[in-house]
This record gives sequence, structure tokens and C-alpha cells, in this order.
Amino acid sequence: MPNQSTGNQTQDKLAQALASGLLPSQAAERAHQLMTRLQQPVRLGILGRPGSGKSALVNLLVGREVLPDDIRLPTTQVAYGEKASAICTLPNGSKQELDTANAYDIAELKPLLVELRMPLPSLKKISVLEVVTPNAPNAIHKASQWAAKRCELAIWCTETFDTSEQAIWGQMPDVLKDHAFLMLTKADLLKANGTLDQILEATRALVGHEFSDILPIATLEAIA
Repeated sequence: MPNQSTGNQTQDKLAQALASGLLPSQAAERAHQLMTRLQQPVRLGILGRPGSGKSALVNLLVGREVLPDDIRLPTTQVAYGEKASAICTLPNGSKQELDTANAYDIAELKPLLVELRMPLPSLKKISVLEVVTPNAPNAIHKASQWAAKRCELAIWCTETFDTSEQAIWGQMPDVLKDHAFLMLTKADLLKANGTLDQILEATRALVGHEFSDILPIATLEAIA
């Protein structure tokens, strides 16, 4: 088993324990639930203000431009599917399924929520939820709390992580904070004007305890 990842080793041990039939019923039920979760993609939430680079980060993570920068979609879940498709929740509460994941076709429906399915290898490991809101603290807070119940990892995208963002993040569940990263986007611009190291150091000192790590990223350069 030396070449197996820790996750695979855990799944093997759980499978062996379940197959033995020796687990108490309550423990076996919990083991079944955990086994099911381990076999599914990790649910990642991308949070932050409008214009903070969330869509570009989604494109980087999935390895394709699924969210073009010249069009605005609502909150969108990107997950694996054998064929490209989209389930759009419309303003009247109904759902419409499309046999395409084309963002422009989806935008014409003016949906409130979108579930994209795409046959991309990366999506067998992760599903990505980009949370889109108006640029208002109350709206961002409500949407972030909603997303916290639907993801296991989180990335908060920001350029400055100002006091209003700090207040919103401060109210997030501690269990998510333990598996969250603060991403300082557009790091190439900060580096060019000589402020990247200063901002990174100050941010870590201020809110480093609120995240697993604080990282700079130049998303467009990374995609290129």
C-alpha cells in the first residue's frame, strides 16, 4: 500500500472494516456514510465580492473556460457529467435543462441558479460552486452562509480583504474556516507596484488565524 494516497488507504480500511461485519450497527452506518462521501468529489466553494477574480479561478481549477469573463452568470455549480448539460433554476422557481454548458445560451434564460455538468477530468476530483451576489455586505453574507452548508473547502477571493469582508467571514462556521484559504487575487498587479509582500504580510498578521493559509495568485497568468 506504499504508493496509495492517504485517502485511498482510508477507503481501503473502511471497506475492510465494513466487509468484516464486526462493526456495531451505529458505527457501520456512520462508516457507510463516510465511505460514500470519500468516493464523491470534494465540494469547493469560491466566495468573495463581485470582481474579485472568482470566475477566473474557477476556470483555472477546472482546466477550461467554463465561465467567460464577458458574461455574468448567477451562482453556478460546476460538476462532473458524462455529457455537457446545464440545469437552470428560473425566476418562477421552475427548472429547465439544456443539453449544453454554453454560458451564452444559459444567460439568455436569465436563471437564478445554474448547475453545470461537464466531462472534465478535474471534476471527478472536485465540484466547484461559484457564489455570485450583488456588491452589498448583507447579500454576500447571506449567500456565503448558504454556500457554507454546501461545501467542504472554501476559497475567499479578494484584493484587500477589507473590514466588511472580515466581518462577513468572521460569521462563517468554524468547521469551514478550518478548511478555507484566503486568495489574494491579481497578485501580478500588486507585485508590479511593489506592494505584494507588504499586503501579504499585513493580511497574515491580521486574519491569518481565520484561514488555513493566505496565498497570492495571478490567475490570468496561471491560466496562460
